Amino acid sequence: MNKSKVLILKFFNIEKLFLFWAVAFSSALLSQNSNIEVGYTHYLNLGKATQSDWTLIFDSSKSLFIETSKPRFIDPNDSKIDNSDFLKSKVFITSSPDINRYVLTDFKSDTLWHQTYILSKPYMVYEMLLKPKWNILDEFKNIDTYVVQKATTRFRGRNYTAWFSSEFPVSFEPWKMNSLPGLILEVYDELNQVHFIVNKIKSTSENLLDSRMEEITSRGEKISLKEFVKLEDKEGDEIQKQVISKISRAGFENRNLTVSGFESAGRKYKLEIIYEWE
Repeated sequence: MNKSKVLILKFFNIEKLFLFWAVAFSSALLSQNSNIEVGYTHYLNLGKATQSDWTLIFDSSKSLFIETSKPRFIDPNDSKIDNSDFLKSKVFITSSPDINRYVLTDFKSDTLWHQTYILSKPYMVYEMLLKPKWNILDEFKNIDTYVVQKATTRFRGRNYTAWFSSEFPVSFEPWKMNSLPGLILEVYDELNQVHFIVNKIKSTSENLLDSRMEEITSRGEKISLKEFVKLEDKEGDEIQKQVISKISRAGFENRNLTVSGFESAGRKYKLEIIYEWE
């Protein structure tokens, strides 16, 4: 098993991930547009392991998946996780503007908006809604008190496994993993570099979607996904300049260092590796 996978799996086993504030929902409640808030913990290991929190809220036609805490590095010196060699001798370049990233999915217009950034510059990226083709399997397990069913798909260069619950008959999911006939409680890629797992599900009488939409800033250049990908692919040149500058200032010119980080350059360090037009 590769070391990055061991690191995250050990962290999963130590931490209590299934901290559900469980609420029983029925199809009737959902059809009455009951407001649901689903919290997820996002583990990402694209060079160095990070953890962040996201929240999914939705109504009958659209959903908002919004970052509620910035990515934070999982401490390699923490005795609870594996202090792997791959975390040593690396220079990490990270940037995080004062915005919350989000994914806004609209089934009525078949569009998806994604607010993100490149080297601290924010962008509002739009694309046509792409629905992953899921293979639903006759395999089940339990997550907390819920029985979930297994489904697999290949999406933009990664093979994903999802576990969804038919108790919540909705097609809105974390990130861009939409179109299953039930709410995803856990999804991860085959390398375990990308992992979302639910940490709360609750219902409220408030109109959460509208209230959170009002909070979202429109700051950032509006750009199509194709245009954004071109800019993102050029990110490596700027990252390399920053690394060289950082190494020089720190006096590390003679050390054998490699470049990594959750915003490192190169497709292998991105959630989406290849696109449907390529």
